[in-house]
Amino acid sequence: MKVGLLLLLGSAAFVASFLAVLAGPNVALALIAGAVAVGTGAVLLVGMVERTRWPRERPIPILGADPNRVRMLLGSRRHGRSDLILMLDVLERTTCNPNLSMTSTEEVARLRAMDLEQFYRYLEDRLTYLEARS
Repeated sequence: MKVGLLLLLGSAAFVASFLAVLAGPNVALALIAGAVAVGTGAVLLVGMVERTRWPRERPIPILGADPNRVRMLLGSRRHGRSDLILMLDVLERTTCNPNLSMTSTEEVARLRAMDLEQFYRYLEDRLTYLEARS
């Protein structure tokens, strides 16, 4: 919605509201002015929603990777590795590779069996790759 139309509709809503209040006992005038005020307000609201809505072509990312959860998973050693791998898969699918298949069960088992330094190296390499692609 252009700024000129926005100002025109805002002014019309304000004037119509003012007239509805000034109408006093004249119910017909108050009803018409109130309807105009509500109508222009609704058009302004729809214009605002259209302007601020998330673009349809980009889905809203849903990632359960808050820092506390990641820290907890890193601290749980081998038990949290599956969830970390899943988080990276979801992150990669939502940012740069929507056709990615999830990491296979065999690969997850292999990654869980790594020692801690190797697994940290895997995480670092995967995050570097994701950062370069996004």
